[in-house]
Amino acid sequence: MKKVLVVTYYWPPAGGPGVQRVLKFCKYFSAFGWEPIVLTVQNGEYPSIDSTLLSESKMLKVYKSNTIEPFTLYKKIFNKKSVSTFALDHSSKGKMEGMAQWIRINCFIPDARKGWIPFAVRLGKKIMAREKCDLLFSSGPPHSLHFIAKKLKEKFNVPWVADFRDPWTDLFHLDGHKRLKTAQNLDKKKEESILSSADIITTVSSSLYDLFKQKREELRVEIITNGYDEDDYTDVSKTNGIHNKILISYIGGMAKSQIPYSFFKALKSITSRGFDAILRFSGNVHQDVSTEINNLSLQKQIEYEGYVNHKTAIRNMVNSDFLLLVIPNTSNNRGIITGKIFEYLRSKTTIICIGPADCDAAKIIHDTRSGFIFDYDDSNGISELIMSPKPVTSVDFHKYSRKSLADQLCSIFSELTP
Repeated sequence: MKKVLVVTYYWPPAGGPGVQRVLKFCKYFSAFGWEPIVLTVQNGEYPSIDSTLLSESKMLKVYKSNTIEPFTLYKKIFNKKSVSTFALDHSSKGKMEGMAQWIRINCFIPDARKGWIPFAVRLGKKIMAREKCDLLFSSGPPHSLHFIAKKLKEKFNVPWVADFRDPWTDLFHLDGHKRLKTAQNLDKKKEESILSSADIITTVSSSLYDLFKQKREELRVEIITNGYDEDDYTDVSKTNGIHNKILISYIGGMAKSQIPYSFFKALKSITSRGFDAILRFSGNVHQDVSTEINNLSLQKQIEYEGYVNHKTAIRNMVNSDFLLLVIPNTSNNRGIITGKIFEYLRSKTTIICIGPADCDAAKIIHDTRSGFIFDYDDSNGISELIMSPKPVTSVDFHKYSRKSLADQLCSIFSELTP
């Protein structure tokens, strides 16, 4: 069996969407002739913790290296328990926190996880010599970790697949922030060095495929979407009428750019017409979400669960009447799919998607007949759907199973190592 060294920052006990893609790939690699050897960080700064995922990684060979984390200092200064994945959202902040944010985007290029690079490279060289890995696979963000794989490729002359779950210099979180021109240029130079060095780039959507091809026309880019793991749905069954109300669930973090103003208006409208509906948040949300809810006096129609583990999130998806999906209302947003959409599909619960009609997520929902897409200001359309639900058939989603996607990726690995 051939071996692949997998370089990833997010690994159990890390929770959230960042860990799922690589963890599930590694779970199924061996079924297609590849043994994963994982290189990750010791005591990383994760926005959320999900210890239930540890059971999925316990049979894998995992190496962990030290790191220097500026986020540790950041948390102490601002008395934070964790660092939000949407910490760069526009919101009112004090001068000190605003300065810390400015430093983050102008001084830590490409990102604040770069302190891991020297430690990981040192350990990675030992792993490569000991394990005789045939190929490198790095998955970002954080995109700084691609430099670990780049240095190991240069040292050991093995093929390298660089995986991009999100854009790099075009990341929507950076829109509108005061970033120095020198920082922008340096970041673009670093991105170019990775794109020109990797043998193959993999990414999660057709829009991101187009984005990377525009940067380098000769670039070999392959689309390997995110997906769902059928095993996650074992022993999860739908319990009808669990709330005796219309239950709409939003799973995962909500950034400021995702605040569903039209949905809140729709919820206000249907409530005034006598419909008993609840919106449940299973995840951390931006502070302005509660402000908007208070402005519309919707407190009684909202439930906040906070962050929940992955198994609970799946159960919540299955036992809802609708699932809310919001594509960030920013530029460069058409390629944003979110990892949760595929688990939404498998849950077979009607999806209410708010976003551009031509975005990649809308196409997936349309092709699988799993829900409905609404523009950012279409509160009337959302109201009508909730009051008069339309059935969905949820077809052709099996191609998004994690096992099938791991098979696709392993085919690329085998092509590079004949």
